[in-house]
Amino acid sequence: MKKALLKFGVVSLFLSLSLLGLNQKSYASENKFCLENDGFIMPIIENENECKNVIDTNEFKQLISLNQDQRSEKLKEIRKLAKSQPSKDQSIKSISEEQTKQLFDQVTKKRKMEQARLEKLAKFEKRKIERQKKFLENKRKLEAKRFEQKKKNEEKRLKRLQDLELKKQQKIAKKAEQKRLNDIKKQERLAKITEQKRIREIEKQERLAKLNEQKIIRDKQRNINTNEVESSKPVTPDKINNERKVVYVNNSIVKGDLFPNVIDKDNNIVYLQDFNKDKFSELLRFNTNLILIYPEDFESFSNVTSENKMLSKVVTGINQIPNPKINSLEARLRRAQQEMIIAERNIQAGLQQNLSSYDPYGGWASILNQMGGLATQLAAEDKLNQATVNYQRATEELANTPMYLEREILSSYNYNISNVSAEKKSSYKIIKYENKNFLTKNISIKENKNFKLASGINPQDKNYKSLTKKYNTQNDLAIWSDSKLNDVSYDKFLAKLNESEYNQINRREAYSHLNFDYKKRKGSFWNNLFSSGDKKENKKIASLKTNKTNYSISDERFQSVVIVRTESGLGSGFYISSDEIITNYHVIEKSRNINVIDQNNNRSSAIVLKKDLKRDLALLKTNSNGKPVQFFSGAIKQGSKVDALGHPKGRKFSISQGIVSAIRKEGSVYNATGSDNVLFIQTDAAINKGNSGGPLFLGNKVVGVNTQGLSKQKSEGMNFAVHYSEVLDFLK
Repeated sequence: MKKALLKFGVVSLFLSLSLLGLNQKSYASENKFCLENDGFIMPIIENENECKNVIDTNEFKQLISLNQDQRSEKLKEIRKLAKSQPSKDQSIKSISEEQTKQLFDQVTKKRKMEQARLEKLAKFEKRKIERQKKFLENKRKLEAKRFEQKKKNEEKRLKRLQDLELKKQQKIAKKAEQKRLNDIKKQERLAKITEQKRIREIEKQERLAKLNEQKIIRDKQRNINTNEVESSKPVTPDKINNERKVVYVNNSIVKGDLFPNVIDKDNNIVYLQDFNKDKFSELLRFNTNLILIYPEDFESFSNVTSENKMLSKVVTGINQIPNPKINSLEARLRRAQQEMIIAERNIQAGLQQNLSSYDPYGGWASILNQMGGLATQLAAEDKLNQATVNYQRATEELANTPMYLEREILSSYNYNISNVSAEKKSSYKIIKYENKNFLTKNISIKENKNFKLASGINPQDKNYKSLTKKYNTQNDLAIWSDSKLNDVSYDKFLAKLNESEYNQINRREAYSHLNFDYKKRKGSFWNNLFSSGDKKENKKIASLKTNKTNYSISDERFQSVVIVRTESGLGSGFYISSDEIITNYHVIEKSRNINVIDQNNNRSSAIVLKKDLKRDLALLKTNSNGKPVQFFSGAIKQGSKVDALGHPKGRKFSISQGIVSAIRKEGSVYNATGSDNVLFIQTDAAINKGNSGGPLFLGNKVVGVNTQGLSKQKSEGMNFAVHYSEVLDFLK
């Protein structure tokens, strides 16, 4: 097939050259062709004797449009028909000349059309070159724009990093400032609340004291004439209550509002206000089965049972990584470029198809081939335009996409988790009077709770908020420790009374447990007969615990000194009244649970009545009783020997001795202005951590409150105590 097409192409080429090179007349009379056995037609150029079937131009025109295998038979028919109609030779000849002329005209027309097509092709090539120049110019502009945009993006990125760092520093500074302001506001608010509470407590105590005083006066006036008579009269059996009577004393104690309420639906408990010695004596006279519930103290404490180290991550910097989107955009850009190249090639192929498919004798086949080339060219131009648009879009998107992304750098660190077991309890003194015997014991109602306290969590931690919500805080522990105990039922409280055995005591000890003085009244025979009696009246009173040993005798002044223990450590303090203690403010600062422990190891809770940051002083109220000190008055001689009492470095109830070095004004611990506005006693008596808040004695009188000692790295033997005049001004 390819060979036949090649032969056909050669014949067509020779025919075209012959038609274009000869005139019409000579062309019609001289040109002859050779029809081969396979139907292929070749022009006879030199010797026609070599051809078996020689055909003229007229026969060529009739055979050329037929298939090769039909031409030999058709030639026989044509020549047979020519022999049978010899009269028509002239007409056929004339017709052949007319057809030759028309063919020549067609060739001329096609030459003109070819020339026009070549001109059109030249214009298209020119437009193509211009379009390519424009495309290259646009590409250069896009590349320049992309480079400029990349430069701007890099500048923006650097500026953004600087802004982020600046904002981060500002945020940290703002957070620190806000925290400082919040702490100040919190301290002011707590101070205000504490001051208001103290004022209300003082007013309440003054009111109660005034009422008690008025009541005592009335009772004294009423009992002056009746006491002797009533005491001498025997109590008749019909007035004596033999049923069990439970009396709850509503005495005013520190943190008494945190005691649980006893739910008593049947009113089995009698609540007494303003309980005193006379009321106690009256209860004993008229009841043979009495249970007295006397609230003593509210305590809360916590212990760390275990500690664990936890691992977390914190942001320590920002790293830049290549943007993976860049690769995708560059791939799109390369794909668009390839599509543009393929479209250009297809346009060239369409043009080449138009050129190669031109055949002046091809008829409709030639026209269809040219139309196919044109369609290919138009489709390629559409694809070129779409590829150009895709290229421009990809270029713009690439120019607006940052080359690098910011990724946080995380570093591991450890924070601590403390497992804390917390307990709070209300303590009661129970005195039972049954069958003329006094019994006593102590009971307590407790609540326990476990806390997980986290410390060392970095604020820059990625999971800071979730971690802080996951664990408890010191504030949660403090709030729980300082909250009211849950109410208990009467049956549960009664079961608590029967849990352990009672200790038997005598009447004098019963009064002593309630802080009442007992004086046995001599009565009549009937009074002694029906009195409560005390078979063990001659029993010796149990002595208080003392620190006397075979090796030393404790200083009596320690009867006024206590240990002040808080969540953060311990300090010293001393009684200025039977239940009020002076200490340093920095000892109890930010503490919600304060306990005091005396020399006999008696423990009690305490609250802050007032404080003075300028002088670094605080006044506490406690449920325990102690021996109040006496303050010095007058001028203090320089060089006088003084004693500092306290608990240095946890060494409880220690004494250090020195002299008064000087009396001068200095700035206190909380001095914000740096001015010397507080009067201090400078002494070389050793004052260490744990001595803070303790008394500085001159003889048996207090001249100051030990507050601070300078480090030995800075000085030697330079310690300070707040002058007693400042303490008295504070108390006023």
